[in-house]
This record gives sequence, C-alpha cells and structure tokens, in this order.
Amino acid sequence: MPSKRLCAVMTAVILLCGCSAVRSPEQLADSVREQYAGCAQIRAAVEIRADSGEEYTDYTVEIAYENGDPPHASITVCCPDSIAGVTAEYEADSGTLTYGDTVLQTLLPERGGLTPVDAAPAVLYSLIAEQPASVWAEEDTLVLRFEEEREEGTVVRELSLGLSDGLPQTARIFCNGTQMIVCHFSDVQVR
Repeated sequence: MPSKRLCAVMTAVILLCGCSAVRSPEQLADSVREQYAGCAQIRAAVEIRADSGEEYTDYTVEIAYENGDPPHASITVCCPDSIAGVTAEYEADSGTLTYGDTVLQTLLPERGGLTPVDAAPAVLYSLIAEQPASVWAEEDTLVLRFEEEREEGTVVRELSLGLSDGLPQTARIFCNGTQMIVCHFSDVQVR
C-alpha cells in the first residue's frame, strides 16, 4: 500500500476522531485494520527489550512481514552480536517459529509471539487479523489493545501507531499482567 494512501487514511481517522462521526473504537480500529489488510508487505527494524523479571536483554531484528496466504514473516537478528545473522521464519496463522528446518520447541505456549524473535511479527498479525479489545488515543498516537485468553493465562499486546502517519511505533507485550517485551519500530515501510 503506498505511503500516500496510508497517510490519507490516517488523516481521515484523525478527523473522524475529532468529530462525532466515529463514536465507537471498533469502527476506528476496523478502518486502520482494513488499510493494513490491503498491504502486501511491511518491513521494519525493531529494537526489542525482553524482560524475564530478573534481567533484561536487548535485541535488534529486521522483519519483512508478507501479508499473503498464509501470512508470514522473515526475521533477521542484528543484535546482540553473539547471534547476529540468525534468520527465522514466522507463520502468523499458526504462530510457528522456525530456524531453517528446525521448529523451536520451548516451554512457552503453542501460540507464538512471546519471544524476542517473533514478538514484532505477531503484533503485526494482530493489527491485520484480530479485533482489538479496546482502542484509544494518547496525544499523537492511536493505541490498539489485543487480548488473548490462553490456557496459561492472558496475553495482551498494546500497539501504538502514529496518528500523523499511521505507522507502528511501539508495542508492549504482557503475559498475566507482567510486561515481558517492548518493541520499538523504526524504518517502517508499508507496501
């Protein structure tokens, strides 16, 4: 989707937020989701802080999210240096993360999106394919909150989009009320 089209949509969203034409957060979220659902690809650099509760680790990844059938993402780890160059594939529909021919088996829930490598693509998948539980505006950002009940508890993804350009800025991922991952998007390209 061309950037001009996205900017025009976000301008309309801003105007609708300022008047009574859009009263429900669901209408606003549907408009944004519809625009991203029409794009073919989202590319971004993402700085990630993963917090275990006792310590944190910083990562930088580059993602190329393909909004195809099925939707998937290619991820390249840029930082930390000890794992720089590692590549992975994320199948958004199933939440499956693979490194080459190897599927990552962890003690995490089956649905992915809770590791530093697949957190950003999972957030983009939520933006495109899921109905947010709530939507609100904070100064110059639009925040979409996605909630998922799992056997292990509640997973919440909060995505902040710039009101002026409609691009992802920050995502916060919580599990059972504890913030686990924070993603900062930069160099976002929507096609």
